[in-house]
Amino acid sequence: MYNSPGISIALIFITDSRIRRYQMGYIKLACPVTHVWYLKRLPSYIANLLDKPLKELEGLVYCDPDERKLSRPILKGGNPIDPLVGSYPNFSFARPVVKKPTFLRLREISSGAGAIREQLGDLDLTVLINSSLVEWKELGEGGSTGNENEWEARKVGRRKKFLVRHIELAKHFIRTNINPEWMVLCLLPVLPPKLRPIIQIDGGKLMSSDINELYRRVIYRNTLIDLLTTSRSTPSELVMCQEKLVQEAVDTLLDNGICGQPMRDGHNKVYKSFSDIIEGKEGRFRETLLGKRVDYSERSVIVVGPSLSLHRCGLPHEIAIELLQTFVIRGLIRKHFALNMGIAKSKIREKEPIVWEILQEIMQGHPILLNRAPTLHRLGIQAFQPILVEGRAICLHPLVCKGFNANFDGDQMAVHVPLSLEAQTEARLLMFSHMNLLSPSMGDPISNMEVLMGERADLVFHNKVIGGTAIKRLISRLIDHFRMAYTSHILDQVKTLGFRQATVTSISLGVDDLLTIPSKGWLVQDAEQ
Repeated sequence: MYNSPGISIALIFITDSRIRRYQMGYIKLACPVTHVWYLKRLPSYIANLLDKPLKELEGLVYCDPDERKLSRPILKGGNPIDPLVGSYPNFSFARPVVKKPTFLRLREISSGAGAIREQLGDLDLTVLINSSLVEWKELGEGGSTGNENEWEARKVGRRKKFLVRHIELAKHFIRTNINPEWMVLCLLPVLPPKLRPIIQIDGGKLMSSDINELYRRVIYRNTLIDLLTTSRSTPSELVMCQEKLVQEAVDTLLDNGICGQPMRDGHNKVYKSFSDIIEGKEGRFRETLLGKRVDYSERSVIVVGPSLSLHRCGLPHEIAIELLQTFVIRGLIRKHFALNMGIAKSKIREKEPIVWEILQEIMQGHPILLNRAPTLHRLGIQAFQPILVEGRAICLHPLVCKGFNANFDGDQMAVHVPLSLEAQTEARLLMFSHMNLLSPSMGDPISNMEVLMGERADLVFHNKVIGGTAIKRLISRLIDHFRMAYTSHILDQVKTLGFRQATVTSISLGVDDLLTIPSKGWLVQDAEQ
């Protein structure tokens, strides 16, 4: 917050944008609006709690002229109104249970959702449960006589089932300390901007979320009813019609299409309401909040990387740029190579040189995790420092193959990116490959047979054979006397020595060792025929 001479500055509290997730904005509605989930969804909680037909409540809320004759309008307290004023539509009906005795108050008439709100606010749930229980017992004690027809028995059975649901719903409100009056809205919460974004696409065009258009519709109609109510010359029928429009706008925002024909845009596409965003398998709850899908992960075939250091692995360019795309976009914007996310993504698609420079900087300080399924023990997932390699296969250090149980016969491994600072710290201190040289089951060093074959060929001048057991003892002594980083450096040299001697002595196979006979083509052709 700041101020300067001659300039009027609004005092704005600067804080983290995440605070908007729980300190949400709201729209103050000019008239009460019934929440469509609790009115139109079956079973209707409002109709159940008030013990009124759903059709009658809908006519009251949506100002249906056909429903004006369903019940005689009454004042608060259950006193009938003179028939001369019976032409006024949609007044509140008698409340079955009230918290305290009410008296006749002249000219206090409720209509629309306001009538339902007052009915719900005056309910005494404890008295409601007791009265429903008494009625249920009376219906049970009455029983069915021989002269009673089957239709009456069915009516009694349906009424008893309704009373059971009636009591359970009231108990739920008491147990959760929820006021039934809250099912009618006076304040409409506004979603945080991150959940209803405005995105700039190619060409500089803006694409807005459908929720923004539905909010705009609510604000426009709510502002109009404010202007109508402040004017003394506005007819009551016009105000009532505008209240119906506000109710329909809020219904469309919460659940588009629940009241009939859904609202569509100029391209005849149905607007996605709040219910469409959160419900279903692809909704926010099941996919985003409860989903177990990992966004920052890739998968590819593994090949051996004999020139790698023990703590490194090779990532193909395509996998690296896809994994770390978010970090690259942030780097392009921070270094002023791109003005917004759209321009940064276009630079990544065009594979400009600056993209690879920023990617190299990011990879130098960001570890990754390699996992080979099935992860049977701790060594099945380890951390590495990635470097860029050509091709589409992940390059793996030979000395970690035994921990992963990898044999390069088409095995695949998954790559994961730790995002939080805690996860990166855990990866560096506990999960790095040079920190996992010992078997978690026996404590012995993990070695590779191909490395040992070359060492035996090169170290034959010793009086005893240098085999796997001797190498394990050597690694154990190194770990006991030196730190892990120095031991991994020595193991890299041992690996280089072993592979070089294995190649020189022709212990390992090369491409040139596999000769092709001249008549191979004819033999294959004869076999195909």
